[in-house]
Amino acid sequence: MAAQHLTATQRHTVRYTTLLLTACLAVNAAVATPGPVTVSMMGRVAMSSPPPVAIDGYLSLPAAFLQNCLGLRVAPAGEPGMWHVAAYGRYLKVYQDSTRFKVDHAQMRGTHAALVVDGRLYVPAEMLTEAFGIGCERRANGRGFDLQPVGASVKGVRAGSHDEYLRLVIDLSRPAPYWQSVAPGELVFEIPPPTPLPPDWGCLQMYTFTDPLDPKVTAKVMADNWTRLSIACPTGGTPRVMTLNGPYRIVADLPRPQPLKPVHEPKPTPEPKPTPTLPPPYATPWSLRRFTTARGAVRVFVMVARPSSIKPALAGTTIRTRASVSRIAAAHSADAAVNGGHFDACGAPLGMLVIDGEWIKHPTRNRCALGITETGKALMGRQRFSGAVSIEGLGKYPLGGLNASHWKADRPMAYTRRWGSAVTGAKEFVRLAISSAGKVEKVETKGRAIKIPKGGHVISAGGSVGAKLASLAKGTEASVSLGAVPRWPALRHAIGAGPQLVKNGERNLTNAEELFRLSTGRACSRTAVGIDKRGNFVVVSAEASIAGGLTLWELASVMWKLGCVDAMALDGGGSTTAYWDGRVINHPTDGMQRPVSNALLIYGVRSRS
Repeated sequence: MAAQHLTATQRHTVRYTTLLLTACLAVNAAVATPGPVTVSMMGRVAMSSPPPVAIDGYLSLPAAFLQNCLGLRVAPAGEPGMWHVAAYGRYLKVYQDSTRFKVDHAQMRGTHAALVVDGRLYVPAEMLTEAFGIGCERRANGRGFDLQPVGASVKGVRAGSHDEYLRLVIDLSRPAPYWQSVAPGELVFEIPPPTPLPPDWGCLQMYTFTDPLDPKVTAKVMADNWTRLSIACPTGGTPRVMTLNGPYRIVADLPRPQPLKPVHEPKPTPEPKPTPTLPPPYATPWSLRRFTTARGAVRVFVMVARPSSIKPALAGTTIRTRASVSRIAAAHSADAAVNGGHFDACGAPLGMLVIDGEWIKHPTRNRCALGITETGKALMGRQRFSGAVSIEGLGKYPLGGLNASHWKADRPMAYTRRWGSAVTGAKEFVRLAISSAGKVEKVETKGRAIKIPKGGHVISAGGSVGAKLASLAKGTEASVSLGAVPRWPALRHAIGAGPQLVKNGERNLTNAEELFRLSTGRACSRTAVGIDKRGNFVVVSAEASIAGGLTLWELASVMWKLGCVDAMALDGGGSTTAYWDGRVINHPTDGMQRPVSNALLIYGVRSRS
C-alpha cells in the first residue's frame, strides 16, 4: 500500500505492529538484529502494515508488502511452512525458517531464511531478486533500502464481459511490479516507468467500455513518471487481481452486483444433421476350427461379426471391478462375448477404453487398440494419448493420463466418476474439481480427498503446474479434452490390448515395440480380434486344453490364415473365455472363469439353422 493511502489509524497500527514485530523477532532469532526500515522504489517511499524490516543488515519484506507494493500473489503451497509467491508466470517457493527456496524448477539457497512472525510471512529480498529480478541496495547512510524493479509502459486496457464479473486487462510492455489499493467503488494501480523513457512517454489514450458496469478508467502519468490507472465502478465484492504472461498483463476481475441476465435472441433453426446409419448387428455363430502346431492340433473358436455388433463393456460402474465374462455378458444382454483387454491386480484396464463415446481409460505405451466409429467402421492401430486441460488465464497443459495412479508430478492426471466418487488425498499434489459446466468448483491444496463432480473431472497436478493451479479461484473456466494420435474421428467404442499380430495383410508381431514382456514362444490359451477385407471383425478364442494352446507367432499365423488384414491379441491365458447363448463354450485354463476387468460383447448372433 502506498504511503499516501495510509490513514491516521493505519499509521498508528504500523507503529504498534513494528514494536510487536521487533519483540517477536528478537525471541525467535536471538542472533538477528531486526528493525523496521524505510524502503523506496524509484523515488517513492513504500509502506505496508506490517512494515519491512532489516535483519543483520538484510531486507525482509512482509507478504502485505509483496502483494500491495510489488503486485506479487502470496498463497500457502499446500503443506505447513511452505508458500508460493507468483507473478507473470514465474513462481517462487519459500520454506519457513529455511534459506532454501525454489524458482520454478530450480532449487536454490540464500543467505537468510524466510520467517513467520505472529502468523505473518517475511521473505528475504535476495529471494525476490533471484525469482523476479527486483534489485535491492542498502543506502550509503544505512538508514534504508532502495528497490530497483523493472518498469513498464501501459500498452492498452481491454475488457471482457462474463456473467458474474467484468474482466479488465492491462497490457504491459514488460513484467513490472505495481502498487495496488482498493477502496469502495475504486481500484487503483500505479506502475513504475521503464528505463529509459520511450519518446512518446506521457501520451495515454482514454479507455471507454460498453458494459452494464460502466467502468470509468482514468490513466495519468504522475510527476515522478509513474503511471496511475484508476478504475471506478460499482462492484459486488472485492476485485480479484492476478498477473499473466504471453503477453505480460495485469488482470482484474470486477464482481458484478448481480449476474448478467442472458439475452434470449431468436436463433436460426439449424439444419438437422443426418443421423449416422448403422447396419443392423449381425454375427455368425461360433465355429470350431483346428489349427495344427508342432505340438499337435489346437481347438480354436471363430466368429465373424459386423462392427455394429461389437461393443466393449466394463465389469462394473467403476474401473476397479472384476467379474466373469458370462456375468458381464448377461448384465448387458449380449448374445456372445470374449474377454477384453489387459488389467492390473485391482481390476483397472491397462489400455485404451472408450464406450459409447465416453473416455474411460487412456492408451498406454503406444499399444494397439481396436476402434469403432459412429458410422460402424472398424479401425485398428497403435494409439498414443493426447489429452489436455485448458484453464482460463493459465493456458493448456498436456495430461499424463485418465483414471490412473498419479506417479509423475509435472504431468497432470484427469479423473472421472469411472475412477470412483472421489480422489484420495495426497500432500504432494494439488487437486482441482471441474464441473460438467466447465467451471472450477474447488481447489484442494491441503492433501485432503476431493469429490469428483458428476459429469465433470478432477485434475491432479504437482510441481510447477500444481503451484499454478493452487492459486485458481472458484468459478474459473476450465475444460478437459481427451483424444489419441493418430486421431480417430467420430469414435464410438475403443478397446486397447496388444500386441499387434497382423498389419496391412502381413504378419507383424510388435511385442517389443509395445513394451510387452510376454514370451513369443510360450504356448497358452489366446484371445484375439482382427479385421478382414470386408471390414468385419474376426473374433478368435484358442484353447490350451490340447497341445498347450498357441504361441504369439502361431496366433498371428492363425489370424492371417483367417483372412485378417489387421489383427491384435487381447488378454489371454487364464482370462481367455468364449461365451455364447448363456454358457461358456471353451475350457478355461483355471478350470473356471477368471474374473476380468472388461469384455468384448457381440450382438446379433444368428442361430444355427
